[in-house]
Amino acid sequence: MGIFDVFGEILKNVAKKNQEDEQVKTADPVVFEEVRKKLEECEEEAPAGRSRSDIYRDYAEKVKEAQRENEASQEVETADESVFGDLMKELERMQNEESSGHSSTGPVGGTEEAVFVPPVFTSPVSNNPIQHIEPEFREEPLINLGNQAVTNSPGSLALRAEPSMGAATSNFRIPDKTLLKVLQYSENSIMLDGKRSRFVLVDFNGNQGWILESYLNFN
Repeated sequence: MGIFDVFGEILKNVAKKNQEDEQVKTADPVVFEEVRKKLEECEEEAPAGRSRSDIYRDYAEKVKEAQRENEASQEVETADESVFGDLMKELERMQNEESSGHSSTGPVGGTEEAVFVPPVFTSPVSNNPIQHIEPEFREEPLINLGNQAVTNSPGSLALRAEPSMGAATSNFRIPDKTLLKVLQYSENSIMLDGKRSRFVLVDFNGNQGWILESYLNFN
């Protein structure tokens, strides 16, 4: 799972923690949405070949930028400092764990497995046209729909309800090296670890959802 995916889950966990903490003012959901948008912009604008340390630095700057804009906003109530503080702590934790050879998506302030559990979906979730290919991919071989692909990721993957990093995910995980059926691929793409990647609609034991093609082998 890439840094963007992991931090996307952390963003949800921080929002959940903030909502459940009776001692802290609940932040406007717009606050978390703005952070997510800034991280997406960061991925889209990122130069190819940037290092992992550069990614963490850029993400930290985006979180700080979102905090400054929130404090200056006349339309959105200023979130408690603990919200952005937790996000910065999680970024630091992720970087430290990666440096030490460990990886975790545990909840804020703990080491257990993530507690965010979106609803399961079992049918195609998008009717978006997908025949248009981004210019970056026109020289690459196209994925033949109906073919099979094998997952290739550092860990297990979740299916997304839409071809977007902000979409809800399934509450089950797809193990690495799992054979999937390819149904569609998206016309939109994102920058992930310095490489542009589309989303692919796949079928896993009758459950359909989107994952990034960076995590699939099509040979």
